[in-house]
Amino acid sequence: MDSTFASGTGSSGSFEPEIRTVRHLATCLTELQESAVTISGAISPTERGYFSASEDESVKALVVSYWQTRSAALSLIDDLDFRFANQAVANQAVANEHDRDSIFLLGYSVALLLVGAARFLRDQTSGRPVVRAKLNQPISDFSVPGGAYDTIQKSLSSSRHAWRLYQAREYWRLNESKIRAAAKVHGLEDLADLVESQSAQLDVSLKKFARFRWRTRLDQMIRWMGRTLFLKPTYGVQKLSSSMMADVYVRRGHRPQLPEKIVQSLESVARPGDVFLVRKEFAVTNYFLPGYWPHAALYLGTPEELQQLQVDAKVGEQRWSTLQAAAISSPNPTGRCVLEAMKDGVNLRCWNSPLGSDSIVILRPRLSVAEIGGSLARGLAHEGKSYDFDFNFGSSDRLVCTEVVYRAYDGVGEMDFPLIKRAGRPTLSGADLIDMALMSKNFSVHAAWIPSQATGPANSPAALVVGDQAHPLVESVHR
Repeated sequence: MDSTFASGTGSSGSFEPEIRTVRHLATCLTELQESAVTISGAISPTERGYFSASEDESVKALVVSYWQTRSAALSLIDDLDFRFANQAVANQAVANEHDRDSIFLLGYSVALLLVGAARFLRDQTSGRPVVRAKLNQPISDFSVPGGAYDTIQKSLSSSRHAWRLYQAREYWRLNESKIRAAAKVHGLEDLADLVESQSAQLDVSLKKFARFRWRTRLDQMIRWMGRTLFLKPTYGVQKLSSSMMADVYVRRGHRPQLPEKIVQSLESVARPGDVFLVRKEFAVTNYFLPGYWPHAALYLGTPEELQQLQVDAKVGEQRWSTLQAAAISSPNPTGRCVLEAMKDGVNLRCWNSPLGSDSIVILRPRLSVAEIGGSLARGLAHEGKSYDFDFNFGSSDRLVCTEVVYRAYDGVGEMDFPLIKRAGRPTLSGADLIDMALMSKNFSVHAAWIPSQATGPANSPAALVVGDQAHPLVESVHR
């Protein structure tokens, strides 16, 4: 992996979140490989026949980090696929060729990163059956299934995946100069360099297909698909992501969104400082994160509400200007913002971001108005940091979604967040936050919308459950 890629520069335009994500993924996968080499050199379970307790924790942490990174990479490809499809529906795919080739470049670079990481894992475990057996063990705390290693290797050796990568590689080979021109427009030159270096290592050729038992079917497939496929830049990457997604049981095409009536109700009940816990059904991002509620966002409200809390005076002029810009951005007509850690990092976003979900719970901090204002300023100090694919609360240089809540509120007033050790690392999950709220510790359950638990008029699709009624609804899912 090109070590210069992760620190690439250049303006990103409309692809800024995707570009940030690819660079974060590249950095994380590089660090994971370095950690794997260190762990591999420090332990000798093959000779001993078992893992010590400390070795076991190290390997589990590595596996969790890898699966979360892989999940984010597949999610990004799915997002790009959806974006390309929307452009096609709007008749923009042909008109804006630079955007089309940039989408291809982003998706193809992520696919190459995944393939490179899988091959590295295979090389590290070659001839070490004890290590492979350990990698195949489930990690229940993070919903990592048994047979994880075999799943990765099956994906790597899949002749179907090899064919998709071959298609993408051929499009790159036939259109490199055009793709590089698009990359220059969007500041993606470092991605183009990465693709050039990684494509040469794929070695996806006709001989490779024969090795994967495609020899008898290859001529037929080429005649069937035809060379027109190479004129469709996202085809190979789209189909590759589709087949990879099947490994984690995702229903592709499902685009979650809270009903408009629920959103209108949230506008009247949400206050700055509330914590939104959300769930997207069938989403790849649900996997390899602990608990029923895998994602959290810190609700900030509008700039006017934050000024009333004196947050503007505590965060500095530059950060306050960034928040105001986010509040008036084109997809944010309400001016309401959240601070949210997603795969592209910790960023200020329109509140529609967490509302693109199927279910939501609002937790309200048990603090005074002044304490909430100070907490939000603390949380905003972490804006701009990278996402933490390691889910490790021992360091604050990168943050996972629930860590934004933790960094904002821990130690304020009587708030105390005990971290729970999972896979050898201190963590805080959405389920932990729910536990606190159900025990009236740190938070209270303020509102909920959980359509899967609708049992009567109070929980009908037209009603957000607020106040005392929300508590048993959330508990029914949690328990």
